[in-house]
Amino acid sequence: MVGLNLSARSKKRLPVTTVPEWAEEYFCDNCGLDVTKQVRRQQSHSWQPMGAERFRCTCGHAWLTGAAEWDHLSDREKRNRVNGLIVLNIVSIFFASIVALAGYFLSANAGVALDAGLVALFLFLLFQLRSWVDLFASIWRTRVRRIDAAG
Repeated sequence: MVGLNLSARSKKRLPVTTVPEWAEEYFCDNCGLDVTKQVRRQQSHSWQPMGAERFRCTCGHAWLTGAAEWDHLSDREKRNRVNGLIVLNIVSIFFASIVALAGYFLSANAGVALDAGLVALFLFLLFQLRSWVDLFASIWRTRVRRIDAAG
């Protein structure tokens, strides 16, 4: 009788030319190097991944990553992303206010409420930092570098 081996799981490996087809690992078609970290797979059903559109393998070939730069997104998607970040800021301030009010009513010292609110606000804004950094990095890659290359 043959047993079922559930721990042995084969990973789906595809050449990088098959992006955006989903796989757990991607490898360079030319040299076979694992390039999974450079490929931006679809992360959600609504937004296209944002980042560098191409990367250069160590063998010298350039491949598409499956991502799009900020300037290449549609106006609607840009508006949705910015509005989402603005709403997230407002929600962050609201939750930080609730934490500050809870600290104020649960403590005799008003300084505790301010500290609690600021810490909560800092944590919520820290979660957003990556989105803003990705956005400005994309703008830098498409606009500022283009100016440097032309000038």
